Amino acid sequence: MARHTHSQGSKRSAHSSLTQDTDNTESILAKFSQAEKLEAQLSAIDDDKKAKRKLPAGTDQKAQGLRAKLCQVLIEVIVADPVMSHSKDASRRLWHSCFYSRVSELRMELSKEKSRAKKRQVSGGDVAGSEKIVSLVNERLKGSIKEALKLYEWLIDKMLKLLLPMSQSQSTNVSENSENDDYEHAVVAILYWSHLYMGDLLRYDESYKQAEETYLKSSKLYPGNGNPFNQLAVVAQSQDSLSAVALYYYARSMMATQAPSAMSDSNLKRLFTSNAKWLDEHAREDDSFSRSIFEVNEKEGNKADKKAQRDWQQKQKTALNRMALAKFVDLQWSFVKGVSLDGASSFQDVIQDMDSMMEIFTNLINNASFGESLLCKIVAILSFATLGASNGGKLCKASMFDKKRRKDPNWKEDDIIASNALAFSFVLRFCTVLMNDVGTYLANKEGGKIGSIRSL
Repeated sequence: MARHTHSQGSKRSAHSSLTQDTDNTESILAKFSQAEKLEAQLSAIDDDKKAKRKLPAGTDQKAQGLRAKLCQVLIEVIVADPVMSHSKDASRRLWHSCFYSRVSELRMELSKEKSRAKKRQVSGGDVAGSEKIVSLVNERLKGSIKEALKLYEWLIDKMLKLLLPMSQSQSTNVSENSENDDYEHAVVAILYWSHLYMGDLLRYDESYKQAEETYLKSSKLYPGNGNPFNQLAVVAQSQDSLSAVALYYYARSMMATQAPSAMSDSNLKRLFTSNAKWLDEHAREDDSFSRSIFEVNEKEGNKADKKAQRDWQQKQKTALNRMALAKFVDLQWSFVKGVSLDGASSFQDVIQDMDSMMEIFTNLINNASFGESLLCKIVAILSFATLGASNGGKLCKASMFDKKRRKDPNWKEDDIIASNALAFSFVLRFCTVLMNDVGTYLANKEGGKIGSIRSL
């Protein structure tokens, strides 16, 4: 009898649990339905703005209220059911409808007001009034970014706490383990997108160091995805002197194993173009560049006091490194674009640029101008340019050769192979410079420890 009573109780408990799960699911589905209606209303307002229709008074306040409601609904469902939220793309919907659209709108408005202020300054108009408008729009933008950052900080903390109980419990039940895997995958995905979007907010706020750290966290949550590296490249490109670092991250983005970023291809071309423009503006053909590396300590600066001289030397060293890396990035563009064997001048120009670059690198490495991190990035960039030579940086696969031959029986791979060979020869020459530096270090240190050598 007791056994029968226990059985009946278990059934009632299971039925109660099933009913509760069903109620929860229905409640969450109802919230998603509510979210769709709110998104439709916001979309209608955005369409009216894009069409430049006359909007009724209070439209901005209405949109702000709709975003607040939508944010609350989506946050509730993400926390209540990460698996269903992930399947319904709630993280992206939260970002685009609640934050990105508003922040983008304010950034565009700020850009326009700055442009107007500049024109008025040139024409001698009311500068004070324009600057006040710029300040007000900027404050609204900063406020929106701050609110969004607070929410994402809270959401990330909440998701991390959801993962903790799972790491402390182990189940031998196959069904439970499968459910746990789905749950963990969903929570990690939400964490990935939250870090990525938080990085964007920090970038908009020009908090570049924090943005970089946040994007790196995102990349570790989804190692095979190229998006975080594309965003890291954008951060580096926002800081004018980091073109080589930007190229490194675009390379990682395009070579991502699972999901290369679709944006990196066009972004990479813009990087190469802007870098070439910078070189043109800063005397691309300056023959004194490589020689000036040796002259840093010989000019009149050494007559000043020691601190002023050190500061001056550091500025000179930074400027020389900047120019060297810009020339290096430009050379990689030559490899990525590819050289034509039909145009002898183009081929010879690249050879000449390679020789010049090797002389510059030899001098800079001998003077310990590059740190370990930068040297590793340079090696990665060289590998990327070699594998993607003459193919826009995309990996030259055997299937690509077959496809081109089928399309055009007269097609020849000579130019691609020549570009690959040129790029690879530069890799070998660069490695030789590094090893020569290692050899010199060992000779000077009379057998010092390998691990202490900067070039390695």
